[in-house]
Amino acid sequence: MKHLKKIFIAAALVLVAMSFPLLSAAKDKKVASSTEAKPIVLKFASYMPEVNTIAKYNIWWAKEIEKRTNGRVAFDFYWAASLVKAPNLATATSTGICDVALFATGYTRAKFPITGIYEPLYVTQKPDAACRAMSELLETEDIFRAEWEKNNLRLLFFDMLPPNVFGFKKKVSNLEELRGLKIRTSGSITQVTKRLGATAVSISSSEIYEALDRGLIDGYTNTSLASAATRSYPEVAPYILDPGMGNYACIETAMNLNTWNNLPADIKQIILEVSKEVIDKSAEIMMEDEDKMMQKMHTDWKTTFYTLSPEEAERWKAIVLPLYDEYIKNFEAKGLPGKKLFGSYKALAKKHEKESVYTSAYERWVKKYGK
Repeated sequence: MKHLKKIFIAAALVLVAMSFPLLSAAKDKKVASSTEAKPIVLKFASYMPEVNTIAKYNIWWAKEIEKRTNGRVAFDFYWAASLVKAPNLATATSTGICDVALFATGYTRAKFPITGIYEPLYVTQKPDAACRAMSELLETEDIFRAEWEKNNLRLLFFDMLPPNVFGFKKKVSNLEELRGLKIRTSGSITQVTKRLGATAVSISSSEIYEALDRGLIDGYTNTSLASAATRSYPEVAPYILDPGMGNYACIETAMNLNTWNNLPADIKQIILEVSKEVIDKSAEIMMEDEDKMMQKMHTDWKTTFYTLSPEEAERWKAIVLPLYDEYIKNFEAKGLPGKKLFGSYKALAKKHEKESVYTSAYERWVKKYGK
């Protein structure tokens, strides 16, 4: 018995000794697992409020990346210019104050002259086609990519903005009624507004509602229907005009180039895949939000949503189109291939209209509420 007892004790000691490496290995594995599970947190800054339609594109995009990377990437959002004000977002992303941002290069056009090729009106009524055209230009034109790399940025995708609208306190149906009115505008549409005979007023988008309510301005432009309605402008300016000008801008989501370069290759690939898919998703989100906003416009604000007569629309177009020539001349004066790039953009936008899933808000309004 004593002999057997000694054998059992020896065996137990051997098993205990053998367990130490296993426990140590398990502990090491747990530590490694904990280290591996820690996500790459990317600081995302936006000048849009979280409820804004365009902000929803970015939220969908970020959630898809988090899901497809199994949590290896996470986003920390700073909404409504809480981290950086709108005019400074491109610089803040470039210098690493934030890793990713949604911004409008129109605030710093001197740094992004080539990107502004989308600014002329009367190119396309399909905003998703405009975004696809710009994406293709980015892929095919070295000079375009170089502009972003020069600013230490990796452009990820263009955020869709639907056609430009005008909002008025009183209905405006022709040039004669527009002339002399004080219209809030910004960017390249400032020159458009002046050419049409209105007085251009420069104030921030956050000031428009109060300025309309107090009668400091008669209307506004350089915005989409959804953006205007999200900010409740139709409550104090219940006449919204779609003048048929079409797409007026894209805004951009971009990443600090150093941050991009340091990401693992498989994560980069996932980000690129989701960035391609976001255009269709943007159109879906935009139309859903426009439908909700139009319901409120119709029911709560008693909005009149209308277009110009075909003859009047042609009058406006004839006044605005000569700006194309000036626009191209400004490009060429800077040594940039303006004529070539603009021609390519127009051709690509036309090509991508065949893939468009966007139906104009006015068409949907008429179908549901009538003229």
